[in-house]
Amino acid sequence: MITNIYTRPFVVLVTQPTDHLNGLMDSYDDIWVDYFSVSEMIKLYPTLSKFDILGLCTVSGGIPKILNRYDIQKSFEDNIRDILKPPSVFYDLIPELLSKYFRTPESYHYILYVIANGNQTVSEIGKFTGFAYNKCDNYLSALVKCGFVNAEKTISKRGTEKTAYRLANSYFRLWYLYVYMNRTEIQLGNEELIGSIVQNIMEKEIHNFHLQRAFKLVNYRLRVNLWESFRIIKNAIIYSPQTVSKGKFNYTFDAIVRNGEKAIFVKVFADPMENCRKEELEKIRKAVMFTNKYYESHIFIFSKKRFCDSAVIEAANDGALSLVEVDRLRF
Repeated sequence: MITNIYTRPFVVLVTQPTDHLNGLMDSYDDIWVDYFSVSEMIKLYPTLSKFDILGLCTVSGGIPKILNRYDIQKSFEDNIRDILKPPSVFYDLIPELLSKYFRTPESYHYILYVIANGNQTVSEIGKFTGFAYNKCDNYLSALVKCGFVNAEKTISKRGTEKTAYRLANSYFRLWYLYVYMNRTEIQLGNEELIGSIVQNIMEKEIHNFHLQRAFKLVNYRLRVNLWESFRIIKNAIIYSPQTVSKGKFNYTFDAIVRNGEKAIFVKVFADPMENCRKEELEKIRKAVMFTNKYYESHIFIFSKKRFCDSAVIEAANDGALSLVEVDRLRF
């Protein structure tokens, strides 16, 4: 292929994670292409509201094959109803992928279903499935290799390190939560079931997706920008709601993490219509001051819509406050 140094061609091979290039060429560089991020989706669909962008990211997982079927002329709810009904990419993609990668996909389907339902360690997965632990290890290694599952090191409450397995994509999770056990009913067009799935996605799953992305950003910011000030020792700040109460006053944060006299507070508004107006900001500051010295705290506030101008001005003059809109979620 190389005739001389001045006419060397540039060759791109698009492959799956399990494909091998050894023997095809002397040297090459791997470039891993991830799913579309939230911020990239905003560029792809500039006319959609930020709540709809979060919803589209949630149900598609940033997978182009699913995104291509999204009709911007329809409401987000109508789009969900359309993609749930077979034949559709959303309905068919997971079975196609597992049949491609594994000769007997049934056991892998069950492992993925178990993980989607919150079982993340080998012992939990083995207990739920009834598979021997070494068998679970083999299944999980294959699923990690093929990109269905991520293996992450976490610290247990006792301080020991363990491996947690999570589905690599929000679409995988939704498919196993809502489609896997209901394939026959969905195929038969059970409108009541489909309606309940749509309601769950609208009222629960989009916020769950927002929470995950919010905490990824918080941990990134803490590691990159705030480490010198706060030095949170924990493996990661995770979703762990805590309510601050004093007399008749109470306010709930999605996480409060301390290191000595320093503290991090995280609030992610659940309702897409909620916003951090002056009254809400005063409540948050009051709750923080009841818990910690304000100047030794940092507060992250996440909204599914644009923050009001007064809140933006307040945050610009307050070094302890970070307002994060959807378009800044690049994870």
